Amino acid sequence: MMKMKLFIFLMALGLSSLALAQQTVSGKVLDETGEGLPGATIMEKGTTNGTTTDIDGAFRLTTQGEDPVLVVSFVGYTAQEVTVGSRAVIEVSLEADVASLEEVVVVGYGEQSKQTLSGAVEVVKDEAFQSQAVNSPVQSLQGQTPGLLVTRNTGRPGFSGSGESSGDVTIRGVTSINGGSVTYVIDGVISSKTEFYNMNPDDIASVSVLKDGAAAIYGSRAANGVIVITTKQGSGKMSVEYSGSFRKKKIGIRPPAPTMAEYGATYLDAVRAEGRTDEEGNEIFVYKQWGSEQTLIDMSQGLGQIYSTAVAGWGYDGDVYLGPANRFDELYGDAFSQQHTISISGSTEKTKYRLSGNFSDDMGALKVAYDGMKQYTFRLNLDQQVNDWMKVDVGISHQNIQKEGPSTGFSWKAIGNDPPIFPAYNPYGQYYANFGIGNRNATGELADGGRESSNNNITKLNLGVTANILEGLDFRFLASIRSTDNQYQKYILEVPLYTWDGDYVQSANPNPSIEERSNHGLYELYNSYLTYSKTIGAGHNFKIMGGITAELSRSRQLQVKRQNIENLGVYNVFLANGEVTVGSGNSGNNNRNWGFYSYMSRFNYDYQGKYLVELLGRSDASSRFADGYKWQSYYSASGGWVLTEESFLRGNPVLNFLKLKASYAQMGSTAGIGNHEYISTIGFGQTVFGYSPSFHPTARVGAITTNQFTWERISMSNFGTEFSMLNHRLTGSFDYFIKDNPNMLASKNYWALLGGQAPNENIGHLRTKGWEAVLGWKDRVGDVEYNVSVNMGDARNELLALEGAEKWVPGLNSPGSGNMRVGYPLNSYWMYETDGFFPDQAAVDAFYEEYAGGEVPTGNSKLRPGDVIKVDLDKNGEIRATSDEGGDLKYMGDAAPHYYFGINTGLKWKGFDFTANFNGVLKQNIQRVGHLAYPFRAHWANITPQFLGKTWTEENPDADYPRATTDARRSSYNWANNDYRLQNNAYIRLKTLIVGYTIPKSVTSKIKFENVRVYFAGNDLWEATSLDDGYDPEMGTSGTSVYPFMRSYALGISAKF
Repeated sequence: MMKMKLFIFLMALGLSSLALAQQTVSGKVLDETGEGLPGATIMEKGTTNGTTTDIDGAFRLTTQGEDPVLVVSFVGYTAQEVTVGSRAVIEVSLEADVASLEEVVVVGYGEQSKQTLSGAVEVVKDEAFQSQAVNSPVQSLQGQTPGLLVTRNTGRPGFSGSGESSGDVTIRGVTSINGGSVTYVIDGVISSKTEFYNMNPDDIASVSVLKDGAAAIYGSRAANGVIVITTKQGSGKMSVEYSGSFRKKKIGIRPPAPTMAEYGATYLDAVRAEGRTDEEGNEIFVYKQWGSEQTLIDMSQGLGQIYSTAVAGWGYDGDVYLGPANRFDELYGDAFSQQHTISISGSTEKTKYRLSGNFSDDMGALKVAYDGMKQYTFRLNLDQQVNDWMKVDVGISHQNIQKEGPSTGFSWKAIGNDPPIFPAYNPYGQYYANFGIGNRNATGELADGGRESSNNNITKLNLGVTANILEGLDFRFLASIRSTDNQYQKYILEVPLYTWDGDYVQSANPNPSIEERSNHGLYELYNSYLTYSKTIGAGHNFKIMGGITAELSRSRQLQVKRQNIENLGVYNVFLANGEVTVGSGNSGNNNRNWGFYSYMSRFNYDYQGKYLVELLGRSDASSRFADGYKWQSYYSASGGWVLTEESFLRGNPVLNFLKLKASYAQMGSTAGIGNHEYISTIGFGQTVFGYSPSFHPTARVGAITTNQFTWERISMSNFGTEFSMLNHRLTGSFDYFIKDNPNMLASKNYWALLGGQAPNENIGHLRTKGWEAVLGWKDRVGDVEYNVSVNMGDARNELLALEGAEKWVPGLNSPGSGNMRVGYPLNSYWMYETDGFFPDQAAVDAFYEEYAGGEVPTGNSKLRPGDVIKVDLDKNGEIRATSDEGGDLKYMGDAAPHYYFGINTGLKWKGFDFTANFNGVLKQNIQRVGHLAYPFRAHWANITPQFLGKTWTEENPDADYPRATTDARRSSYNWANNDYRLQNNAYIRLKTLIVGYTIPKSVTSKIKFENVRVYFAGNDLWEATSLDDGYDPEMGTSGTSVYPFMRSYALGISAKF
């Protein structure tokens, strides 16, 4: 009985405690005007207990814990925390969240409020670089902001901007025929793209993209746009953070490298489609090197055996072993990568600090040898408030970038040259020679043909001082020293090749060599400037900045190459015994120095945040030019009008913010300018001459020079608007720009007997026009917070003037090849117009009767029914690319991407987070080139199987592609440079997919962790493309460079304690 009483007492006590803990609260949530906010979220802090307001802004909630605190939030308003206490009714007034408008944007030599910014500046926040399944931050920028285009053309590790692992970053299209690079500024210091491309993404706090006159503060470096990177600083109590991920990478779109069976079937189909006959009308089949139909039938069945071929020199009197040997599948497969970052950060009343370290190992898809990149980075940011008026900041960083891979075997020969019928190894494990007698084996070359490596170290020290001299007057001094050291080695080794029976034939890489190169550079920057801020009267806000900057760059390079290196396992130039070459080629021995000196200024004015004015000025002097031509001055003027600060729009319930803006700037470009080109140099050598021929020393002038040239000067006009609506849930912007380069550097055409290479002069004119748009939506529905943003941009250029630019050829016409035409864009496509395929022999005969001569094939290559009909555009009775009458090529657009876009989405719900980012292009002309561009570019080479069964036949006269043929000349006539083969490279790609979960604090606090998040991250997981030839849409135009793009699948964790 006593036990029952005790149980009843305890139950009553528990129920009374629960009743005391639970509390029902009702109330109303109001906006800044006193109106109820429907759909506002009320959450009990530290729990998942919550509710939303009804149409009148009213709510009712039963709390669960003791001393409950309510978190009241609504999209577009600042969240509030309210302690319930003993209250049963609560009324909460939310204020509009203008933080996004008052956000501080880092610009050149300072910061500005986003609301009063009148230039075209886009900000990418640190979230874009977190939890990504990529190593380089530049890849994370794809699709993030309009006007900034990140392109790749290979999946090989390392976004280096040149060579095999190449890529490019452009802002607002092209500026010059000389190219030009984006300027990168890291923590106020002009930096190299290598430094940015290989940064630890977790160190980035924000990236500002300066696209119009806002970039003019960088003067002669501004024309191609400026990317300003700000790294993270310490804040709050000391914490340690770790983030790491392991990635598996799988091949994405597999290029059209055939199997043996596909090769045999494609070849057999073309032989049978030839339609050749003898004098009596009997059909003739020509099997070329393969000799017989049975050989091709056996190939089409993928049979590995000894084949009798028509070439007596192959194998043993024409008998050669052929078998399944898909070189692509032999060479490429899955890969694994990893990335780890640890940081310590915090702050006290006077000190802020953050120390981070990162390691990553990014392996490529190559299976037969290591091909990848390792990175080690270190960064320290330290801010010390010395006293009330002075602060000192120190930044130290070190980057070690190690790239290593095969030195040979990656050329077009690897996939495009030999058919997939020569196994890599014979039965004895030796490398098998192509055709049984050749000197190629890509697997052997990649695995044992030598290595290429670079070890690049970049160390930088920044020291800054900020002093508040008077009220509103600040002085800033920054000194930076950057040391770069790059050690490069490349050795090429002989690879012995054998017959199928094990007899030595010859070697791949018959001229082994070793090359070593050492580069060292030292860059110094010193700048100082004053900034004065003042508010006069009722809202007249002024800010003035002025200062100077000085730069000095010194570099030296030593290169040596030696022939005849043996494969002894140790590779050094001293172990080779052949000819020595010191400082050869463009990358020889040299010392290069240059200096830069500048004055810069900026004036900002706004009246109550309503009327905005900004004036920029900069004067640059460079040692690269002669006296009297060293200085150039640049400027920018911009203005803005915030209409929503006017009385007629202030407080508008729909339109929360509206700004109109315009700018005009004069900026410079360093493209096309070398060191001291105004100085004539003498080259020394030797030659053989004399009655008794012998070597004699010679001297020659390197090139004709001039001192009357300077930086290209580009004007930029920008007109734009920014807005937010519906309680800041809907935001957007639009900009239209004109970029004009009226004094582009180019070489003028002179008479043939000029006596040397003509110097560059400012004689060209190029204009680029374009637009950019962003539209975003963010909202919250109950516990779900989500956002969607779409951006798109386009830029189109036209060559307005350039002496001698009246040369064009079939296909792509690029400035690098000297093919340009005034009145058209750079990189224009000029193609033959076609009118379908010949329906019958009568049509073929009529065509030859009308268009005898010209480029129309004759003899055994004569056209047949099913071949292409080309149009005589100039009506001169011939088919020719160019002629006195104008030629038969027509302009069909340029190669630049148009309507490039990004779609960025995010969602959060009760600890879960989801991110999906897409990028793509709606219009880009592309013509594939190389051996796998179309069938039978050469009958002895590899063949794309992509069009097998899709070509014209008498049974399929409506086919999309012409009649198959093994004749290379006829195949070229049918496929190369014809309008129907200019593809639209439109695509959309799932660039990033991230699914994360943050473990509740109630769990992590027990193990002394402040925050723990686990996540899955994928990169390049899916795409849709309009290409019909089987290539990845980002691979470029090459049909033989097939290093695949990879799909990355990563599992990661981030923890803070």
